[in-house]
Amino acid sequence: HYTFVFGKEYFFTLGAMASVGYLHTNLLTRFAEGDWKTDQNNFIIRGEGIAGIGYNGDKFYTGIFYTLSASEFSQQHNTVINDNVRSVFRFFIGFRFPPPRFLRRTTDKVKEIIPVL
Repeated sequence: HYTFVFGKEYFFTLGAMASVGYLHTNLLTRFAEGDWKTDQNNFIIRGEGIAGIGYNGDKFYTGIFYTLSASEFSQQHNTVINDNVRSVFRFFIGFRFPPPRFLRRTTDKVKEIIPVL
């Protein structure tokens, strides 16, 4: 992921991720004649991309993000391929309030002990 900051208050972010995993499934199916147990071991691959733009000011912050993710695995012992694609938009807005006095005093004490870079 990388975030581009421009104009001191605006940002644009891009990111990508790829991953590989292991999926183990124990399945118990109950029938009147008796139970049937199966188990599978599958490798799963996943990719994800994210893009966002926003504003980060002294009094409030806001932005919108888009995430696209996809995963896929082939089931063991058959020809079935499971895949999943998800697309998500997020919008957020937040307001900054002054901290309560007891928190401000505590952080001031910490800043005295540990110098801020």
